[in-house]
Amino acid sequence: AEIFDSAGISSYAAVLTGCFKLCATLGSVVVVDKFGRRWLLLVGISIMFLALTLMCFAFYGYKPATDDDGDDGDGITTRTAIIIVGMFLYIGGYQVSFGPIAWLLISEIFAIDVRDQAIAI
Repeated sequence: AEIFDSAGISSYAAVLTGCFKLCATLGSVVVVDKFGRRWLLLVGISIMFLALTLMCFAFYGYKPATDDDGDDGDGITTRTAIIIVGMFLYIGGYQVSFGPIAWLLISEIFAIDVRDQAIAI
């Protein structure tokens, strides 16, 4: 939340994130039958790894704006933009892989007669 605040987009960050998650999940639903679960999981893990690597380098030496330094923290710096892109890459990678596919796999693991009780746990 602090990153969105310092970038000046905190007022609509939740809506933007929710819309992005919805689009990524719908995209995975469309392509899961074409490419398969394994491929989608590998792509999602690769995107998440790339995003975490990007954010590690972007957060190295990161100091959020404070009230003491005279900077009000408005505006998007290059570092903040890289961090936001990394966050959305990670969210997108999760939403096309582990997010929807985990529920699909869980529903197929259990036998039909115990599936309702097992998923409810």
